[in-house]
Amino acid sequence: LTFVLVGVTPNQGGGAGAGTAATVNDVVISLYDFQERVNMIESQMGSNKDTPAAQRQLYARMIRENALNELVNYELVYQSAERVGVLPTKAATRDMIISVPSFQEDGRFAREKYTQYLTYKNTTAAEFENKLKRDVVIRQLRDMFLTAMQSPQVLQDLEKEVRETKMNLEFVKFDTEQLAESIGKDKAAIDKYIASAENKSKIESYYGLHKEDYTSKPEVRARHILIKGSADSALKQIQDIRKEAEKGDFAELAKKYSQDEGSKANGGDLKFFARGQMVKEFEDAAFSLPIGQLSEPVKSDYGYHLIKVEERRGGETKSLQEVEREIAKNLIAEESRETLMKEVSDILKDKKDIQAWVAKQKLKWEETGDFGLAQSRIPKIEAGDEALQAALSLKKSGDVYPALVRGGSTAYILKLKQISKPTSQDKSSNLPSSQLAAGGAETLGLWAEELKKSAIIQKNNALLN
Repeated sequence: LTFVLVGVTPNQGGGAGAGTAATVNDVVISLYDFQERVNMIESQMGSNKDTPAAQRQLYARMIRENALNELVNYELVYQSAERVGVLPTKAATRDMIISVPSFQEDGRFAREKYTQYLTYKNTTAAEFENKLKRDVVIRQLRDMFLTAMQSPQVLQDLEKEVRETKMNLEFVKFDTEQLAESIGKDKAAIDKYIASAENKSKIESYYGLHKEDYTSKPEVRARHILIKGSADSALKQIQDIRKEAEKGDFAELAKKYSQDEGSKANGGDLKFFARGQMVKEFEDAAFSLPIGQLSEPVKSDYGYHLIKVEERRGGETKSLQEVEREIAKNLIAEESRETLMKEVSDILKDKKDIQAWVAKQKLKWEETGDFGLAQSRIPKIEAGDEALQAALSLKKSGDVYPALVRGGSTAYILKLKQISKPTSQDKSSNLPSSQLAAGGAETLGLWAEELKKSAIIQKNNALLN
């Protein structure tokens, strides 16, 4: 099976059409992409209008089958390449764009034609380049095989390396918010912060912008009587109960008449509740009633309610003086977090010794233990793909990743402790360059076939009829 690179033409791009041609490990290949690939193959292979109808039908089926298989192989290889850290480079993306014949004039890249294409497709250069990343990765892999392949064993050697290579990382883990908050808890630091006129102004601005944070939610405590249903008889019954309640004990009437089993035994007492906890009709009536006054019948999806508000609380806003120290603590923590992140990021970026910073913050190094390159996550590190990509960039023991790896509010400093690769014998066969060129694409196809053994693939076979 020869793997054919999908490539780029001005017909590619735009939005994906409705429907699915196939799924590869839950990644959808759209009908749009399938039809684009069919069109491309037909264009490359030329017209067959002079052949008999039966042959044309067979020819069309073969093209559609090839197109679908190529797209599936394409996605499989891309997913595997992504797992082991093969990423599209800016240079490779640029080279692919300028090599497209439709973007050229007199054999040279014409930016005007490229811009016209982007306008026609109603897309940006960034969006178009992002769409190309699969093509670029596949081309990089193909080129890698052409230059590195020394025997038909290259596929087995590559898979053996991915399968058997083990890494062990040292890492420092810290919660950026907790680290900064520990500084904000220092009483002397808060006093010093508040003493500054500039910081006083910051505190006032913060208070004005976040006043709702210092305002307690209004709550009411109410009793109710529910008569279920929406018929006139239910309304008549609740109206009669209201007449009794004007002179009688509301709690006793709730025990006697209410059809709300959750509150009936407690005399209809719903305790304190805030807005958003009851249905809107009930809530609006309860929050507008004066204490001690009976509502008119209130209709909701549950039926008819009679409501009596007994208490109110909340809705008060703390003064700036009351919350000044709390705000100062928050601002100190926020500013400290920014300072700490810049400090550690600069140390990592400049490849300085990170150990002094780790010791200063009283943090400690931990180990992940051995893990394989084919794993989707690194043990003990909750940062997903970002951590795995960072680890794959480390080449030798002692290398420190030059940036923080983030997982929510948790940050990680990563250092390669050890990497072990399988040993392999040199089986160079000195193949002729023509065989190597064919073998590069062939190897990608073989790789895809191997990947199919563990992949979940569903094809829309109706497309082949």
